[in-house]
Amino acid sequence: MKHSDEVIIVKKALDLEKEAQKCNVAYQRIKNESAPVISPAPVKRSVEKPDYPTVKSDLKFNWRKVLVPMFVLFLLEALCVSLSIFGLFVFPIGTLSLIAWIVFCIKDHFKEKKANVVEISNSPEYQAACAEIDKRYHDELNEAENEYNAKMDEYNKTVVVEFNKNLAIWKSEHEASLGQAKIAKDNADKELENHYNSTQVIPAKYHDIDVLDYIYSLI
Repeated sequence: MKHSDEVIIVKKALDLEKEAQKCNVAYQRIKNESAPVISPAPVKRSVEKPDYPTVKSDLKFNWRKVLVPMFVLFLLEALCVSLSIFGLFVFPIGTLSLIAWIVFCIKDHFKEKKANVVEISNSPEYQAACAEIDKRYHDELNEAENEYNAKMDEYNKTVVVEFNKNLAIWKSEHEASLGQAKIAKDNADKELENHYNSTQVIPAKYHDIDVLDYIYSLI
């Protein structure tokens, strides 16, 4: 075989390899194309749960309840000490009794405040205020639900319909493009294979673009 014929065979093999690669890349690109994505659906407006009024007791600590017994006890202790030696024993007992009485009064005060909070919570005025808050909350929930339903209805009638129409067009065009790309790829692969089989000049291990390009540059 003449050298010029070998050059032609190698050059054609190189060109066919490049064409086959280009067709394969085009086929894979079209094959991997993603279908269009529909626009996000409307989101329902969130409604925060209501906060009810904080119930606080206005009861003040009754200092008179503590101070009056304290004053009486102080007078009794002073009297006992002045009249009898046993008053020295009465003083610590009276002091401990006074401390116990103060602790009892404090505990009783918090108990009364707690009961007062329960009483206020169960009062008609407070219950009416809470009921009004609940009503406004449920009204806002219904309003948000109606808004959402209206938006979803509009979304389904416009966006979804338009999307399905465009998706059908895309699928049709994509399938056609993919089919044409596959035909071009198969034809390029077959033409390259026929060239190698008919010439029997280039070994299979050299069936590569870079290798053929290098060989072609040498010959």
